[in-house]
Amino acid sequence: MLSAERPSPATHSSFLPTPPGQGQRAVVVVGQRPGETERRLANLVGQVGWNSVRVLDEENIVWAATVHHPAAVIIVADADDWTVRTVRAVRAATQGVIVVVGRLDALRTVHILTVGADSVVTDDAPDAEILARLFALIRREPGTVEESTHYLQADGLTLDLRNREVTQAGNTVRLTSTEFRLLQLLMQEHGRTVPNQKIIARVWGGGAAEGINTLRIFIARLRRKLGDPATNPRLVASIRGHGYRFLPQVIELRTDGRDDPTPDTEPMSGLDAVERLAHSLAGCADTRTVSEAFVHFLVNGTTVDGVAVHRKVNRRLLLQAQYGLSPEWVRHATDLPITGGLAAGAALEASSELVVLDRGPRRFRDTARLLQDEGVASTLFLPFNFGPNAIGCVGVTRRTTGPWSARPLSVLRALTAVYGSQAAARTA
Repeated sequence: MLSAERPSPATHSSFLPTPPGQGQRAVVVVGQRPGETERRLANLVGQVGWNSVRVLDEENIVWAATVHHPAAVIIVADADDWTVRTVRAVRAATQGVIVVVGRLDALRTVHILTVGADSVVTDDAPDAEILARLFALIRREPGTVEESTHYLQADGLTLDLRNREVTQAGNTVRLTSTEFRLLQLLMQEHGRTVPNQKIIARVWGGGAAEGINTLRIFIARLRRKLGDPATNPRLVASIRGHGYRFLPQVIELRTDGRDDPTPDTEPMSGLDAVERLAHSLAGCADTRTVSEAFVHFLVNGTTVDGVAVHRKVNRRLLLQAQYGLSPEWVRHATDLPITGGLAAGAALEASSELVVLDRGPRRFRDTARLLQDEGVASTLFLPFNFGPNAIGCVGVTRRTTGPWSARPLSVLRALTAVYGSQAAARTA
């Protein structure tokens, strides 16, 4: 907690570091209970022009870390089990920066870093230092590559630099943003030993708190995810007393299509998507055909894997159309009672978007049962107006991990609004 002699942040805001030049961003501040440190950090973020989102409800932590797509999540350390559980939950929801603020001893610090945090800062550190460490993590982009480089490839491992994704032998490897930067730096310097201090400076910003022990923890995490044992490494070798070396030859692939190993899967622009959807719905005669056209458009025209549209009638949800989900799911989801365990019902009750991850809030047990065999990593629920008196909900599923980023989310909102207006017009 702050000492009485310490000047308030407002008295020295002109000395605060400048945020990275990415426009106004959101930072989620998480605490187990209201307190001085949690309030101070939220105010501190606001002083530099960024939005702070305060979360004290444990069930909403994952939701906030996913839907707000924050630049970082700051977790105020509390009881050991709560802090560890919260770091793990946030890490499962986002690959972004996680900073834990509190007075942790060396053992607890190592544990927190091991389960997913990127940095640990003491709660009595000066405001400028906390922000400097936070911004250093956010802005870190290791090394430089040609602007036309899209992929780094080596020994079955592929880094997609544009989409910040990693695959190994065709399988997705879920890395945090810090782990991604660490791997990218080592691959860009392949064949050369990268000194420990250079890695720390490039990946963490060179803060004293991010030392050799932190680097070792992250190397161990990276090796574990890549299946690369330290005793007989194929990818990352430790050069005792010096640093680390990426062993295989790395190939840089361009984005001009000649060397691109995968097709371009960038989602269409928002205006283009809205125009195409409106055109495809124009010839539909009734709400059923509008709904069918809508779900097929989303799966075929965007980057989602499955879509279902339900209409609310009294206290039940009636399936209007679906695409990309199994016949077994359809059999159980055609007519659903709205219960406390149904995420779509919760989204409708709150008139708010809701994201459920495969390890999301346990209160949505009915939704978890419906999706347990669908191979879904996350589902986004978007409520919409459907005629003058009834409302409905669009459920959009993805099998890939990672947060719903701002651009696809805004496109899906616009497309859902178009669908709702077209469906309503045919019920008038």
